[in-house]
Amino acid sequence: MLSADVVVIGGGPAGAAAARLLAQWDRTVVAIGRAPSRRSIGESLPPSCTKLLDAVGVRAAIDSAGFVRATGNTVQWGMSERRSEPFREGTGYQVDRARLDALLGDAAQAAGALVIRGATVRAAKRGDDGWTVEYHSDTGPAVCRARWVLDCSGRAGVVARAGYRRTEQAARTTAVVGVWESDAWVNAEYATHTLVESHDDFWAWSVPVAPTRRYVTVMLDPRQSDVPTRDALDQAYHAELARTNLIADLIRGASFVESSWGCDASPYRSHRVSDDGLLLVGDAASFVDPLSSFGVKKALASAWLAAIVANTALTDESLAGAARDLFERRERTMFDE
Repeated sequence: MLSADVVVIGGGPAGAAAARLLAQWDRTVVAIGRAPSRRSIGESLPPSCTKLLDAVGVRAAIDSAGFVRATGNTVQWGMSERRSEPFREGTGYQVDRARLDALLGDAAQAAGALVIRGATVRAAKRGDDGWTVEYHSDTGPAVCRARWVLDCSGRAGVVARAGYRRTEQAARTTAVVGVWESDAWVNAEYATHTLVESHDDFWAWSVPVAPTRRYVTVMLDPRQSDVPTRDALDQAYHAELARTNLIADLIRGASFVESSWGCDASPYRSHRVSDDGLLLVGDAASFVDPLSSFGVKKALASAWLAAIVANTALTDESLAGAARDLFERRERTMFDE
């Protein structure tokens, strides 16, 4: 039986950032994360993320990790002309999420958090004296008791799904992802750009994670396009790419190096994101859409505030209600705006 001030469920950017901050503030923290997914994804972090990386204390590590530095976006809306939109406020990051998550997890551990990787949370139960979190790791079943729980488990929503979350039924989206490589991209004008293209019933985008390697994603609305079975996914993926212009030009002559896979990318939100000793953080609370490049930024911003709220409540329990109210307001604003 472990005991901590805070148990953090989830090993992504939100969980690692919150765990690192709380550990830096001398809170005892146990961070429980699942094993990395067999398939990583590529994501864009806009230049505005640098302030959050500074706040968490990981910017130097991110800068030295060798991620592609994003300098802007190239977009084509329907049949309009393509346009390049360089960032004016600096550079962002194009990241392989598996590498980013590992780096942030290491940073949380270096700050003093107990980081348990490759574990699955089975249950989180609230009692009169706090929370009991049951999980299973390589060493078998285990339990951790804590005064606060931060659900940072993303779309999985380990706690969020237990009566807190609601699905936005009006906007279902399925992402179909593939990985491509080409030496021709090294010196291309758009070498560090996120590429985005939209049409009437779908849109597509591409993120570079290395000079010669890109993730290319087609976003489908199940109401407009049939989502194929797994066996037919590659064929359907290539058929959708053939309908594009900007993305089709990008991958012409490139090698398709990793077969496609699909995942749900539909938006959702929670009717409340806090409870006694509980906060739903980042994507566990709500999900907007991948086009906005808001995912990792939202996770970091939400984690930063969640760490402040939990630390405030642990310091002075009389402030817990006001701190939770602030968190509720900020999370609603993130989704609505």
